[in-house]
Amino acid sequence: MSACSPKPTRVPRGGRRRPSGARRADRAQAAGKAHGDVTGPDVFAPVTAAAWTRGQVPQPDRRLGVTLDGLRAVG
Repeated sequence: MSACSPKPTRVPRGGRRRPSGARRADRAQAAGKAHGDVTGPDVFAPVTAAAWTRGQVPQPDRRLGVTLDGLRAVG
């Protein structure tokens, strides 16, 4: 396996793997760090957009931070 290959993930019972955005959303919700209604696509979309904006707009890191703050749980 090359250094760039993703680490293989364990397939849960039932044989279906959940998309990484959904797993990240689940972990963030379990830790109380994300709204209960955040989905995998809610996580994936801003990350993809941030990757695209990297060379397109000024202050891409700030813009990503503002976006991610909207996904965080309050309190």
